[in-house]
Amino acid sequence: MSQRSKMVTRMTANASKFADADSARMEAEELLNEIDNLALLLHEVKRQTDKIEAAADAIGDAILSRLDDDHPVASSRVSKRSILSMQPKNVRLSHTLG
Repeated sequence: MSQRSKMVTRMTANASKFADADSARMEAEELLNEIDNLALLLHEVKRQTDKIEAAADAIGDAILSRLDDDHPVASSRVSKRSILSMQPKNVRLSHTLG
């Protein structure tokens, strides 16, 4: 093999390595963008969950307030905690959000 053909082979191999590195860099950037998008979605889910919890608390407080007004309990006061303790612990969603 001539000196020139060895040099061309080496240059081709180096170019291939650079192309592979560039491709890997692009894939890594795409993955990082995807992770950023997932983080944003997770933040939005948490924000919405906080809103739902606040609304559920407000509804529970309103129900407890009405129960207290309609049926005063002498010694054992009904609380949100006691009502929640009667509910099942493991609740599964039957569908996904979308």
